[in-house]
Amino acid sequence: VMARFYSSGIFRHEPHPFRPSAQNKHNPLQRLTYLAILVLVSPLIWVSGWLYLFYAQWAGWGLGALQLNWVASAHTVGAFLMLAFFVTHLYMITTGHTLFAQTKAMLTGWEELH
Repeated sequence: VMARFYSSGIFRHEPHPFRPSAQNKHNPLQRLTYLAILVLVSPLIWVSGWLYLFYAQWAGWGLGALQLNWVASAHTVGAFLMLAFFVTHLYMITTGHTLFAQTKAMLTGWEELH
């Protein structure tokens, strides 16, 4: 429901399908996205980055069979996922009643309801 709203419903001025509250300020799509960033993307970037940084020590760690191109590809995929996350936030900033109405909500974690 949230993905459909953000991809098309928002352009047809449909009502937002989620009403935030003090106990529940993130919609289901936000929760899943933040979980994916914390559990999948961040570890991918950190682990592949450390492996990339310490490439010369791989043989000593027993990782001699690991190929650098796989680590580099994993790190690049993580970087593109973070870039997509950032670009999505830039897009979401522009979806408020004014051009930057959502900026305050992203910085503080709370949005003004009408």
